[in-house]
Amino acid sequence: CSSDMLPAIVGHGGIHPIIQMLKNSDNDDVCGPSTSPHGQCLCLAAVRRLAAASPEYRGILVEGDILNILSLRGAHQKHKTWHVEIDCLREVSACLLELTLSPNLRRNVAARCRAVLLLTAASVDIETATKSIGALGNIAEEIDLHRGLRDSGIINLLSSRLSSTGMAIASPFSSGSGHIFGETTRTLSNVLSTSSCQVDFVRCGGLGDLLNIVSAKMTLSTSSHLKAIARFIAQSLRKLSFNSTSHG
Repeated sequence: CSSDMLPAIVGHGGIHPIIQMLKNSDNDDVCGPSTSPHGQCLCLAAVRRLAAASPEYRGILVEGDILNILSLRGAHQKHKTWHVEIDCLREVSACLLELTLSPNLRRNVAARCRAVLLLTAASVDIETATKSIGALGNIAEEIDLHRGLRDSGIINLLSSRLSSTGMAIASPFSSGSGHIFGETTRTLSNVLSTSSCQVDFVRCGGLGDLLNIVSAKMTLSTSSHLKAIARFIAQSLRKLSFNSTSHG
């Protein structure tokens, strides 16, 4: 439906039935019309649109237990490869990205969905991974949540993303890799505000990947997207410069 219809849907109690259908699909082992992957995907798309429309709707969704549903949905899709299931996984990541736009919800998302975000952030599907890393980047704007992210392995994830796909040095925008690279560098810049994350990043070899990107002169591009990436990399290097571990 169009965005101008969303207030009417919410006003008539339309959020609860959407959440209930998703809950039923998690509790029902028998595949029927209401539990088909396509039906679940449509429900998740509705949640995404509601979350994107208003901070108020995000709060209602969280109060309705959407985080538990998204966590279960993401875990269930772990080994799925066919088209509709991949679309569901993309919607899960997109929903979490939208929900983390509200600072007051980030602690809730981190507590309930951190594991599934780290799982989907490592996905081979670029769109899924990009949105999940974006959600982690939003969570990482809250410094008091860095410890949980670090303990869950976010530093190794980001380092792996930096060194993979070429990592954008040879062809930064092939197959959408430029967007995932942007979210990776943004998230990295946020978590490196914490000294323990700085130490972990250096120890896992991530600093070398950053320096390789700089030496490739990708950061000299006039593209606005690459300028943003260059800014995130510069911020990361500046934060690392205050930690003697990175001087070796």
